[in-house]
Amino acid sequence: MMEINKFSNIRNGESIGFVLRILMNHLSQSLSHIFQKNGITSTEFLVLREVFENESISSCSIALHLKLNKGSISKILDQLAYKKLIKKEISSLDKRVQKIFLTEKAYKTLPELAALIQLKEKDIFAILTDSERNTLYSLVEKIVSAQNEHY
Repeated sequence: MMEINKFSNIRNGESIGFVLRILMNHLSQSLSHIFQKNGITSTEFLVLREVFENESISSCSIALHLKLNKGSISKILDQLAYKKLIKKEISSLDKRVQKIFLTEKAYKTLPELAALIQLKEKDIFAILTDSERNTLYSLVEKIVSAQNEHY
């Protein structure tokens, strides 16, 4: 019987998921310095961005949009409230629902963080032409959209 090398597809460049994971690790490491300097984690930043884009969003909606469980979101929101970056209010329509809002501190911090992240990403992707960056973005966005439809 022929022995199959389980990792040959990775070495031969056939595993795009593996390559994307390596890229994500590089991005995470590069951006983690920016987040650490500002006293937040990358996941906290994603939550803040979600609240910024959807003012008065519920914690359940944040969990759904970011594909995180409700327990994780609850802990992250508690940390962000402790850091005075969000405030929580009970919905007047449903007392079981918490609506999440950004604080003034968050409104001040987010644009600064976004600018730093943009600079870092521009540096990381400088090897690509504008056309290649646009193509990469479109393809990744297409895959993410397709996956979102399944889950």
